[in-house]
Amino acid sequence: MYYTIVKRNNPQDKKAAKKFYAKPVWLQEVTESEFANEISEAASVNSADVVAVIRAFVRLLPKWLKKGNRVRLGDFGLIKLSFSATGQETKEAVTTADIKKVRIALVPGSSLKALVQDVTFEHFEVQDVADDESSEDEDSTEESSESES
Repeated sequence: MYYTIVKRNNPQDKKAAKKFYAKPVWLQEVTESEFANEISEAASVNSADVVAVIRAFVRLLPKWLKKGNRVRLGDFGLIKLSFSATGQETKEAVTTADIKKVRIALVPGSSLKALVQDVTFEHFEVQDVADDESSEDEDSTEESSESES
């Protein structure tokens, strides 16, 4: 896996000195079609059927998550909704207005956990990397004080 180095503000303390962080670099994105073709070859199912299953999964997953369910996909892992919340002094003061930043969380199962055990990292030099104040994704090393449910 590749990474680059970026200089960022501390999200906890905007006045603190900037620090350098490793940031993932993805060289390409695998398309639905490419992914379906590989699954098709590995599972002896035609790629059109694989695409149909992927699209049905994407369409139906929100239905189950919004109902408060977690979706377990065998050894792949567990998919669930999670959120951050603002803390209150008393139990009675907590309201739905305190719930912030709803997100989809993947809790990897044994198969995915095993995959990351032997990941190696290689520095990837990106030309003209400017200070990275904001990121398109949140897969970096940001320090956070948000509570998660």
